[in-house]
Amino acid sequence: MPPYGITHGYVEDYIHRMLPARDALLAELEETAGKEGIAIVGPLVGRLLYILARLSKAKNILELGTAIGYSTIWLARAVERERGRVLTIEIDDERARAAWRNIQRAGLQEVVEVRVGDAIKVVPELKERFDIIFLDADQAQYPFLLEPLVSRLWTGGLVITDNALWGGTVARGESSSNTTAMRRFNEMSMRHPSLETIIVPIRDGLLISLKK
Repeated sequence: MPPYGITHGYVEDYIHRMLPARDALLAELEETAGKEGIAIVGPLVGRLLYILARLSKAKNILELGTAIGYSTIWLARAVERERGRVLTIEIDDERARAAWRNIQRAGLQEVVEVRVGDAIKVVPELKERFDIIFLDADQAQYPFLLEPLVSRLWTGGLVITDNALWGGTVARGESSSNTTAMRRFNEMSMRHPSLETIIVPIRDGLLISLKK
């Protein structure tokens, strides 16, 4: 079975076999994340983020949860073609420094700004609006972040949220704090009057909301 047990293992294997090879840096980050137990979106979601950003011709992206900069690099490579930028927020200073080194290695230091801080505090202070917001941080904060994020999204923009299925626990009726928060966030997004939302069962589940 795949790591998150959401789709059949043979389907996951087939999809991953079909993916083009990543460059040396992304492959290295995938290996590092696996060895050190660092949560990254992986190549399947990374490629989808890149395609969505290219398709929407995004120029201004906000990412919440940088980790080692893996998804940041996918997003930055997409907006670089539009002379855009990525603002990424990471609460852990050591992780932020590691991400910045990787972003520099990718040659994207002119595209990306890494800011250290707690998303729940940083987001309300942001003045600009964004074409895409990628949410991959502390699930317990998600329900409290939805309104601030929607208000900072352009009409026609996307909120993309990782871990929407949380290992399938949201569907099994489990009640851990993260499962409860994720289930609430999913329901809030689905019912939000300004959003059109779909959950895609890819990896750990990706929730995609379009601002009307």
